[in-house]
Amino acid sequence: MQIMRQKTMPRTIHKARYVLSAPDRLLADAAIHVSCHGRVSSIEPWHRMCAKPEAEVMDWNSSVILPGLINAHTHLELTSFRNQLTRFSSFTDSLASNDSLSMIDEMRFLYGKRSDIRPEEIFRAATINGAKALSCGGVLGRLRRGYWADMTVLRLPPHTRSRNLLRQILEGAGECIATIVRGKVVYQKEVGSFSPPIP
Repeated sequence: MQIMRQKTMPRTIHKARYVLSAPDRLLADAAIHVSCHGRVSSIEPWHRMCAKPEAEVMDWNSSVILPGLINAHTHLELTSFRNQLTRFSSFTDSLASNDSLSMIDEMRFLYGKRSDIRPEEIFRAATINGAKALSCGGVLGRLRRGYWADMTVLRLPPHTRSRNLLRQILEGAGECIATIVRGKVVYQKEVGSFSPPIP
């Protein structure tokens, strides 16, 4: 019998101005420690995390790190948002009904059409509830110890404050500069590169 060994990655720390580990949990000047297996080990203030010399540090500077955004290929007008949305104002996956495939753009479009829906609900639909729809609620949709380190990094304008950060993002603040899957950067805007996620 041949034993297949899974490739491991170096331990990494992702540091940012803000870490939004869930729609209702925001940390300032924080960092996420990712294990060599691509899972979140801990989320702490940076001043505690910087004492881990064995890890490679990726400093995203004036950015916010969010849980990875999930397109569950679900039309929200067929879910708990029934009768609240029109057919073409929900998270879809086709350029036939939208001019962008960006989840952030979809969320902003939805917020612009239905400002009565709270920002937290929109983020929950694209993270926690998306993970539940895929039966991955225990490993995706949040940044929490033991969860896969799937993350979205948005570069924020210098004036962005922590108060009402979700609303500011939905109103246009922030540009996606990186996508991280299981701890590996698979897209980074500056380089414009893409590599497939770890199987």
